[in-house]
Amino acid sequence: MRLLSTFVLVVLSCSASARRFESRAAASWSHKGGVPGAHVLSSKEEPSLPLVPRRTGTTLDIMASLRGGEVGAASISAMSLFTETIAPTLGTFFSNGMYLSGVPAIIEARENGKLGQLNPIPFAMSLANCVAWLGYGFVTKNPFVFYANGLGVLLGLYSTMTGVRLADPDKRKLVETIAMSSGTLLIAAGYVSSFVLTDAKSRQLLFGYLANGFLMIYYASPLSTLSQVLRERSSASLYWPLSALVCLNSLLWVTYGAAVGDPFIFVPNGFGLTLGIIQILMCVIFPRVDTKAR
Repeated sequence: MRLLSTFVLVVLSCSASARRFESRAAASWSHKGGVPGAHVLSSKEEPSLPLVPRRTGTTLDIMASLRGGEVGAASISAMSLFTETIAPTLGTFFSNGMYLSGVPAIIEARENGKLGQLNPIPFAMSLANCVAWLGYGFVTKNPFVFYANGLGVLLGLYSTMTGVRLADPDKRKLVETIAMSSGTLLIAAGYVSSFVLTDAKSRQLLFGYLANGFLMIYYASPLSTLSQVLRERSSASLYWPLSALVCLNSLLWVTYGAAVGDPFIFVPNGFGLTLGIIQILMCVIFPRVDTKAR
């Protein structure tokens, strides 16, 4: 129940932040003549949302050039509302749902005192991935990115501690290595961002590339058991609800990233969508079989 309450609070906070963002964005566009992306940053001004100011030539701009009149403007406005506000808000729902989907299995493992078929390697990668994206959310001041990863940091830490506690010695050592090395890299990135880089764009690029790297590794980490699945002809080491949530979540963020013209969002999530589909296909082709019960 505490986890459910936390999730509800996260969702409500995200919705409130999205509404505040819409009000700020509307005021800014009105001040600049109503043209999104026409605002030019001064040397002392921090960048505003979207993550990357929407560029000309995006999907919405092309559609706008092909349609005329009030009907076309209303259609583009509705699509913009969905792709730039509703899609990332839903993405925040499903991102947190993705993290919460693994909690029952973690609780069961802690009660049984063993991981069973759970692979602890994605636990550490989930933690590093969410911390990196929190950094990206901080430097871009994006509430969607923040609320989509805040809960993930806490649950990633909980899962990683479980993995270190219950994994066999070889996997425990690997989880510890991943956690320590990723933590070192994140601390170094924070230092460079705070004391070396002097402009917001450079900080965005630093955390954008860092978060992209962690996200693609995190998405691929469940496939570290691919050889085991093929050998045992069982997808017991894959968790299909998580794979399904990865697909839906990735699709929403691809939609948002493409709408605002931010490759740091749509490229890695397109990769995650592809990997999620592959994992679901493996679960269909090789149904779960408890090898110890054979």
